[in-house]
Amino acid sequence: MTGPVRLFLFSPILHSFLHQRPQKLAEQFVRRSIPVTFVEPSGFREYVAGRRPGLASLIGRSLKYHLRAGAMAASGARAARAGTLPEPTPHGLDIVSLPFVVPSVLADSEHLERLNARVLRAAIVEEILPRRASGERVIILAQTPFLGAVLRDGDADAVYYDCMDDIALFAGRASVDRFRSYERRLIAMSKAVFVTSLVLERELREGGVSLPVVRVPNGVDQSWFEKDRSVRGAHPVLPEVRSPIAGYVGSLREWFDEELVLAAARTMPAITFVLVGPVEDPRRLARLKTEPNVVFTGRIPFEEVPRYIDRFDVGLIPFHPGGTADRTNPVKLYEYFAFGKPVVTTPMTDLKEYEQQALVYAGEGKEGFVAALRAGLEDRSDTRRQARVNVAREHTWERAAALMLQTIDETLDA
Repeated sequence: MTGPVRLFLFSPILHSFLHQRPQKLAEQFVRRSIPVTFVEPSGFREYVAGRRPGLASLIGRSLKYHLRAGAMAASGARAARAGTLPEPTPHGLDIVSLPFVVPSVLADSEHLERLNARVLRAAIVEEILPRRASGERVIILAQTPFLGAVLRDGDADAVYYDCMDDIALFAGRASVDRFRSYERRLIAMSKAVFVTSLVLERELREGGVSLPVVRVPNGVDQSWFEKDRSVRGAHPVLPEVRSPIAGYVGSLREWFDEELVLAAARTMPAITFVLVGPVEDPRRLARLKTEPNVVFTGRIPFEEVPRYIDRFDVGLIPFHPGGTADRTNPVKLYEYFAFGKPVVTTPMTDLKEYEQQALVYAGEGKEGFVAALRAGLEDRSDTRRQARVNVAREHTWERAAALMLQTIDETLDA
C-alpha cells in the first residue's frame, strides 16, 4: 500500500467479547503499523444486562442519530461548521461503537431495516469516517452483510467484504433473502471478497461473483507456540476436575448441540465434560447443568484459554448439522490443534480432510458422536499429535492477516 491508510473494520461482535476473527485481525493489522478503527455493534443487550456503563448516554446518542437520519447531509455540514467532528485518532487501535438500533434478530421488518440503515449511515458519515487523519486513505473491511444497505460508493477508497459466517446468523428473524440482497450490494462495491470456509467460497463462486474470492481460514496466535508449556501450567486450572476431560471452548449459542453433549455425558459418566464460555440462553442448557459430570466455567479471560485447553484430553466441536456448521471454519479447531489434541466434532466440510487423516473424529447423531468421542479419547499417537500442531502452525492469525494485506495491495488501486 502506498501512502498512509486507515482501516475501518466493521465487526459483528463487541471488541470486549470472545477473541475471535475480528479482534485477532485488527490486532495483526496494528502490529503491521496500520492504524485501525474497530467499529463494533452497539451491544445493547450487554448494556441492559448491566455489564457496560453509560447506558443513558448511549441511548441519547442513538436518539440523536435517529433524529438526524432523515437530514444527514445538513447535519453533517452543521457538525463540521461547529467543529464537533472527532479529532484524528492516534496510530494504533481505535474502538468506536455504532448507535443503538433495533436488531434484525428481533423482527422481520424491511421498514425497520431501512430505518436502521439510515441511522447507521448517519453515524458512519458524521462520526466514524471522520476519525481518519488528514491524508489517510480509507479502507473498509466489512464483516457483516447488512453494511450493503448502509455504505455507498465513495465512502472509502476501497471496500473489502470478509464473509465469515452463514448469512442466516446475521439475519436472525429477518428475511435471509433480503440479507442476501444486502450482501450482493456489498460485494458490488468491494474490490475483493475474503471467505473463511470452503462452502462459503463455493457458494460465492457459483453465485457468479466475478471479484477475486480469497479463502482466508481462521487461525491461532503464533505466541501459543512460543510460550513455555511449563509456564502455562504453573497454576493448574480446574484442580478439582477429574480426567479424562472432553472440553469445549467458545460461545454456547444456538449452534451448540446440547442434546449431543447430554447424550455423551449420560453414556460416559467417567468422562468430565468441561464447557468454557458464555451461555447465551441458560434455559436451553438447563438439563446439562444437572449432570454431575458436566462443568460450566462461564466466560474466562482469553489469556487463560491455553491453560484450559492444555487440561483437555479431547477438544469438542458439537455443532448442529447443516447450515451454520457446514459454512464455518471453527477457530477452536486450530486452538485445539495447537496443543495436539484430538478433536471430536459433528460432520463439517472444512474438517473432512483432517477427518481422513484421523486428526479429527466426526460422528453424526448421538450414537455416532459418542463413538467418535471414544475414538478420540483412545488416540495416543504422537505422530498424529505432532501433525495437528503442524496444521495449527500453518494457520496462524499472522498468516491470515498477511494474506489479506497481500490481496489488498494487489487490488487497492486496480
